[in-house]
Amino acid sequence: MKKGLFFILLLTALYVFIPFSSASIVLPTFNEGYSLGDDFVVKISIERESAFEGYLKLNLECDNSSNNFFLLPIALKAESSKNIDIPPITLTKTGRCSVHAVIENQNNNKIEEQRSNNFIISDFIEVSIVTNKEIYKPGEKIKIEGTAISYNKKEVDGEALISIDNSYHVKVTRGKFLLDDVLYEKMGSGNHTVKVMVDDGKGNFGDVKKEITILVIPTSIEVSLNKTVFNPGENIEATAVLLDQAGETIDSEIILTLYDSWGAEIKRESTNDGIFEYAGKNSDVSGNWWIYAYSSNLKTRKFLYINEIKSIDIKIDGNILNVTNIGNVGYNGPVVLKFKESDNSESKTLNINLGVGQSKLFTLSGDGSYKIEIRSNEFSKELGASLTGGTVGVDNIESPWRKIIAITFILILIIAAGIFEFKRERKIKIKEMTVNASKI
Repeated sequence: MKKGLFFILLLTALYVFIPFSSASIVLPTFNEGYSLGDDFVVKISIERESAFEGYLKLNLECDNSSNNFFLLPIALKAESSKNIDIPPITLTKTGRCSVHAVIENQNNNKIEEQRSNNFIISDFIEVSIVTNKEIYKPGEKIKIEGTAISYNKKEVDGEALISIDNSYHVKVTRGKFLLDDVLYEKMGSGNHTVKVMVDDGKGNFGDVKKEITILVIPTSIEVSLNKTVFNPGENIEATAVLLDQAGETIDSEIILTLYDSWGAEIKRESTNDGIFEYAGKNSDVSGNWWIYAYSSNLKTRKFLYINEIKSIDIKIDGNILNVTNIGNVGYNGPVVLKFKESDNSESKTLNINLGVGQSKLFTLSGDGSYKIEIRSNEFSKELGASLTGGTVGVDNIESPWRKIIAITFILILIIAAGIFEFKRERKIKIKEMTVNASKI
């Protein structure tokens, strides 16, 4: 009896304090994917069997976050329904999401809830590009065409940043963009990455990369010297490199030729390491020399200068004085020899005229051991000599070749004169014979 009474009282309390209401929420089926910045539209239908007053709450739940984006008081009559158009909201978060709809009575008691299908909100833009070719020369025209489609399958309007050697900003309109430009003339050879980033200004972005190849173009030859001004006899060292459009070294054969100031070829060498050496000579002619470098149909010249050196060397061997021109120009000037013996001295002057590399011999005479001080404008030294012959003196020794040449020249003149006289006498005799014949 007591249990039955308790059950009746419990039912009465539930009836008084908890209103029995029934509602049915109908949510739409949402698209599978949305992008940031999309207008998110929700339409809800609520059906009611009995009269009801309460609230409709809508939450956008993405991963571990929840955003209440709509709250609406509702009042429905029995056996009625209501269609509700929710004001569109702008999507600002990414993730795997659903709409959670809740109906509560006026005492904030949950009467019914409903969840929509799952969908994705993403900031991804799918970008693809094609180029007009794969291999380019520096300075050549490049054309890049691309498309940009957002995660919601719509064509993108925005901007593309294209990076190759420079950065280019290109408009994206209705999901398409185009770059039509010329590559940098000094762009380095090898593989380069074309990078494209697309941004629609709503927080969505995408990128893509593509490899292109830039050809090696021999552009110039660079020649460097160990110095630019040389004395005759000093070594000339040169290094040559073949450079591409970006100034990078190309391994290649280089032909190097050295010319003197008269344009005469001094040395030619083909090298793969670009190193060229010339062992200088004392007789190297003075003036502007140059090194000519050639490779891959390119050529260049590097100038250098050989100084003019006027110099002689004098040696004494027994009683023979040897004067040699060791400069690179002719020598013409006096040389003074001062013979010193005890407190006495005597000077002799030689007039020296020597071509490059030429020598001249003289005999020295005297009576005893001498210190001979030799001086010129460019030369000064002291040598010792033991001389005989009495009086101090210096005599020129003619070169036997000079004598031979002189005798040969005289003989040629004599023979030429004889031939001329023979021809003259013959003409006279022929003329006389002609005159006599005419008289007869």
